[in-house]
Amino acid sequence: MSTWQLRILAVGLFAIALACAIAFLAMRDEYISLRDGERIAGTVTRVEPRRTQLRVDIDYQLRGESGVYTAYAPLAEAAQFQVGASVELIAARARIIRASKIEGERPSLLLVPGAVVAFLLGVVTLLAPRRAAKRRAARRDPLDVVVDGIARTRNVLAGLAAFMLAAATFFVVLLRADHGASSTERTVIWVLTATTVGTALILAFAAYRLRDPRNNAVMTLIAERPHDIAWVYVQTVRRKGQTIQDAVIWTIGKKQHSIRLVPEDADDLVAELARRAPHAMRPFSAETQRLYQQDPTRWRPAPVAA
Repeated sequence: MSTWQLRILAVGLFAIALACAIAFLAMRDEYISLRDGERIAGTVTRVEPRRTQLRVDIDYQLRGESGVYTAYAPLAEAAQFQVGASVELIAARARIIRASKIEGERPSLLLVPGAVVAFLLGVVTLLAPRRAAKRRAARRDPLDVVVDGIARTRNVLAGLAAFMLAAATFFVVLLRADHGASSTERTVIWVLTATTVGTALILAFAAYRLRDPRNNAVMTLIAERPHDIAWVYVQTVRRKGQTIQDAVIWTIGKKQHSIRLVPEDADDLVAELARRAPHAMRPFSAETQRLYQQDPTRWRPAPVAA
């Protein structure tokens, strides 16, 4: 990622951290006010079964004034809401809830680590260009540019995983805050949350495999087994004014690896790949892809005679 892209990402991570912190404090304050709120007795006056839930009207008296609280409950709880049944309510500030739901008002503990992780990643991302410039100035080995590229790829994967986890945290907060959501809507949000967490774990595992930029499968392939590299090309994606480039490496075993490129290092990194695997450097095309799929070893250099 370029410097300006990293700065935008850092601002986004700081915004996520701030949002998580504000949400936690607001939910905690709301929970405490409800926990210490006034307990009142209500009476079920109307029950309306719907497709997936019950709509229950509960009459109550609060400080000499009458009111009606409307609750929504699963159909399985119908026995608790017969007309005339007594229901304990809690009143605090301008809100009323059923006393049995008070524990569901606790703020999600995921918000705290979510805020901390997002903030730390924001700091790391903001300082990344400065660290990268220092690394470029200190390079002594031609492979150092590849090491930096692998480290960059690891960081991008880790950042995306953190973003996904923050998004999943937001979905959980949304679910807990929307008390009127139907069971279908809640199921959709839970599925979306699970999918987001699953994607985050996949990205985190990919980043973990690159935890040591000098000791991983990609580095071993480039430094020690370049003859097993079948095809290398630069993939460019342009989206909303942004350009993202990756060096895509395919092996003779039909495994794919990608190294994220930045303008400052792109030429040097591609040149190093070309120096080590000149036989594999081919621009992407449908015809080249077809030939690779037919025989990944077709461009492999012949072994040198002893």
